[in-house]
Amino acid sequence: MEQLIIFDGNHYLYLYDKDYASQAPEYAESHDRTGNVDPKIMERIAEELPLSSQRRPQWDVDTLIELGVRTIKVDTDGRDSLKVVKDGETVYLPFSFFICATK
Repeated sequence: MEQLIIFDGNHYLYLYDKDYASQAPEYAESHDRTGNVDPKIMERIAEELPLSSQRRPQWDVDTLIELGVRTIKVDTDGRDSLKVVKDGETVYLPFSFFICATK
């Protein structure tokens, strides 16, 4: 049995996704400087990374299924989800997530 464990998040999705961007001012403020690293530099790097523009963990689940993974468990921490009202319906967009996949 092979397992893959992923801890990640949609940290820079607001650069590409209008629903995340609607939360951007509040969200961007949560990105404090780490040491002497300017968050704008990290944003420029994120703009070059392909997964920065993907809504995750849905992208991960789709890809793992295509790769033949049998069991996929996803956990999102609802406390850090972004709440967006879209077409009169409340949608929660996960910020951080955990995936455990077994092949």
